[in-house]
Amino acid sequence: MMKHDQFPLYGKDADKRRVGFSAMACAAVALAGCGGGGGGGAGTVAGTGTGTGLGTGTGDGGDGQAGTRSDSSITLKDEGTGDRTETVGEDIVPIDLGDFFDHRDGGDLTLGAMFSVDGSGLTFDSSTNILGGRLDTSDDVTITVTASDAASPADSTTHSFTIRANHIPVLASGSGSLSNTRATAGVPIAAIDVAAGFSDPDGADTLRFEVSADGSQLPAAGNGLRFDPSTNRIAGTIASEGSMMITATAIDTRDESIRVSATFTITVAPNSPPTVANPVADSVETVGELIDPVDLSGLFDDPEGRPLTITVEFGRADHGLTHNAGANRIEGTLSGSDDVAVTVTASDGVAASVSHSF
Repeated sequence: MMKHDQFPLYGKDADKRRVGFSAMACAAVALAGCGGGGGGGAGTVAGTGTGTGLGTGTGDGGDGQAGTRSDSSITLKDEGTGDRTETVGEDIVPIDLGDFFDHRDGGDLTLGAMFSVDGSGLTFDSSTNILGGRLDTSDDVTITVTASDAASPADSTTHSFTIRANHIPVLASGSGSLSNTRATAGVPIAAIDVAAGFSDPDGADTLRFEVSADGSQLPAAGNGLRFDPSTNRIAGTIASEGSMMITATAIDTRDESIRVSATFTITVAPNSPPTVANPVADSVETVGELIDPVDLSGLFDDPEGRPLTITVEFGRADHGLTHNAGANRIEGTLSGSDDVAVTVTASDGVAASVSHSF
């Protein structure tokens, strides 16, 4: 009886002669494949052995060497291979395209790169697999990378990603919104539109803004000012006189490392009260007749140019006189025999006022 580990496995060579292989030997190389035998062309064999499953393989019948696997061995990594943003007119952050791929069998890879935009300024060094250069186009650039097995070029994988072209925001010319300005203590400042101070070739919706006062970001500075990011406006009331340095920063949301700032000063003066610019002289009027109207419109002036509120008092009795607020004058028919003391007061709406009597 023949022993089990010597049980012959038969096949036929290219000349249809029967050839034998050891089942255990075939089992040992089942994954690599078996070839062999005397003479002839390539042959395909299958065999079983104790404790092993079905094995298949190919081999050269002439020399009996093992066959080569032909399934794909190159895969794209899960991370770090997506789109990215770079700044127009600047060198991009170098990208090692070799880091995009894994070779399952550990073999060498050959990489190539193609660009969707001619003259983009981007370069690929095949000796280092580094993508670099200066981005000289305002168009987005799609890079198509092909990785192939250096020993078997037909075994390859292709991947595409895009470099988005981004422009640096700039200070808007001629807007004046971020220039030095003046304010009055205790009086709301004229709102300052921060967004109007910048422009971005990529569109206004690509910017967000931060504002600081004397180095402290609003509203934490506690100086009465506030910045509303929903309207991009600075507003508020500064309580005391002095000067305050404001820094407005535009941040590019496509690449938040890109920041452009503008600095200006708010000079805060104390509130000055209104002054009597054109005093009204005493007058003599006839009882029972219309008086000559007394025009109060030029009586007062305000140093800060704020509108004034005018009130009029007629002593103990008005004697038929009234203050026409719409026309800002005193008019009416004088009654009674007593003189009428008139006091006119102007208030600036903050905390200062001045009075004049006649």
